[in-house]
Amino acid sequence: MSQENVELARLGFEAWERGDLETHLGLIHEDVVCCQVAQIESKTYHGLEGYVEFASQWAGPYEDLKFHPSEFIDAGDKVFVEVPQEGRLVGSDRVISGTFWFVITARDGKMVRLETHSDRGRALEAAGLRG
Repeated sequence: MSQENVELARLGFEAWERGDLETHLGLIHEDVVCCQVAQIESKTYHGLEGYVEFASQWAGPYEDLKFHPSEFIDAGDKVFVEVPQEGRLVGSDRVISGTFWFVITARDGKMVRLETHSDRGRALEAAGLRG
């Protein structure tokens, strides 16, 4: 089942990049929990409405935001994903780039929890891959 979870995560990023939000949202469980894990302040969103808010706030400052998932690691019911991203800030020619790490938990063929981390080590721990 865990390789299926890796494929689920991969399909989610691919649909997002194509702009196929119908397919992308179809991979998200209606009771999803999304967590932005930060060293100072974390924020949690609940349900599909919360997921849309989470995604909108992530992409909001950018006119053109691209994700380039570069590593998917099977962690049982979780998938660790390294995601370099780059985007042009709204109203600017300035391109911002950085890398974030997602820990995606799957259940019944849908994503039920998404965590974003700015620290690879913490993301690996959250995925149960290091501790």
